[in-house]
Amino acid sequence: VDAIFGSWCSSVVLAQAPIAESGKTVMLSFGVAAQIRDAGPYNYRIQPDVRAYVEALVPYVVHEEGVRRWAVLNIMNDFGQDFAKYFAQKVTEEGGTVAYSSDYLPETTDFRTQLSQIRQQNVEGIFLPGYAEVGLILKQLTELGIKVKVGW
Repeated sequence: VDAIFGSWCSSVVLAQAPIAESGKTVMLSFGVAAQIRDAGPYNYRIQPDVRAYVEALVPYVVHEEGVRRWAVLNIMNDFGQDFAKYFAQKVTEEGGTVAYSSDYLPETTDFRTQLSQIRQQNVEGIFLPGYAEVGLILKQLTELGIKVKVGW
């Protein structure tokens, strides 16, 4: 194989990277976890890592939208954990606060306990690095009557 193209899940990309490196096979991926940049000289990403997204998003929501107090609820994998980490760091740098942070397993379908804990923190926004389950989280936010700005 001369090249591998198409992996998009950061955890999958990071699992494939050592194999591509050992075979000196170029791998082009869509994964955004920051640590992919250190996966080796044969690994390339087709889109920016999470830091680029965070650098653009956070100053806007903190300063332009005035959302300074945040909750972060992220999927428990390389993508979600990286995104949550850099988001929290940038919010703090920009003068905001992350008042609540938690992650969840990929197969989770009920987020009501975490959302109830978030409600108690009186946050203005919730950041949701995840996948299709974000739709369930949004539905449950509405069912619980939690009204905050949402980013994902």
